[in-house]
Amino acid sequence: MSGRGGVAILAAFLLLAVMAAVAFATVRNLDRELAMAGDALQGARAAAAAEAGLDWFLARWRGEALLDPARDAGEGYRLDAPEALPAEEGSALRQGFRLRARQLGVLPGPGPPERLWQVTATGRSGVPGQPAFIQVRELLVACPESEPGEEPLRPQRILAWRAVPPSP
Repeated sequence: MSGRGGVAILAAFLLLAVMAAVAFATVRNLDRELAMAGDALQGARAAAAAEAGLDWFLARWRGEALLDPARDAGEGYRLDAPEALPAEEGSALRQGFRLRARQLGVLPGPGPPERLWQVTATGRSGVPGQPAFIQVRELLVACPESEPGEEPLRPQRILAWRAVPPSP
């Protein structure tokens, strides 16, 4: 009888060890899944911020002269836009966008000359002091050609809107 009791205790300890290993593996897997879900959420927030940047530009492009050839020295310039805001009330997470405009040249065509502009929105989402999640969107717009010293340009038509793939 004591031989069976020893085997039962040994089997119970073995079963307990297997259950502990399964529980440990499950917790590690859940921890990784939670981190991946958080990364996906931060990436989505950064993409939404970049889209919001282009939406901000488009909402103002006809009423305000946002594109100024005098400010562009070939590398583009930063457009004045809202700063990063808390993603949620009381949260340390910051979400926002930056806009840059750059002249690409004159579009050839039968009509009056048009200048091609690239507007780039960089969306960021993250906690200050930590690496931010970044997504970039671009907009190509055409503006009528203007003479130096004239009023800054108002875009007339959208040529392309695209997500920029991340750089390696």
